[in-house]
Amino acid sequence: ILITVVSSCQQDLPKDTPKWLKEKIKEIKKDIKLDERNGNPTYRWVAEYSKGSTIIYQYFVDAVNSPGTAEVFDADGNEICYFIPELGSSCGSYTHTEFMHGFQKVRTIWISK
Repeated sequence: ILITVVSSCQQDLPKDTPKWLKEKIKEIKKDIKLDERNGNPTYRWVAEYSKGSTIIYQYFVDAVNSPGTAEVFDADGNEICYFIPELGSSCGSYTHTEFMHGFQKVRTIWISK
């Protein structure tokens, strides 16, 4: 059983995952442990999207006790904007759906267990 638990936490990332994103995922894993200790488990994932030659990454959080959020980053790791349902966004008047219009999901990079 211990082997299963350890291996589920040691998910391999695609080899071409940008270095900044690997570091971000390390931070996310620390946040997950803190959330679990505080009784607020979350489900998180990172996905890659493209529109033409533009690549973006989205970091999603679904929390049991709060609304889910999405942060959007460019290919260099710069935050473009974030969305928090019912609370607002940093993307001006765009909704998440409007902002993502035309982007196609390329792949899921990482999913929390």
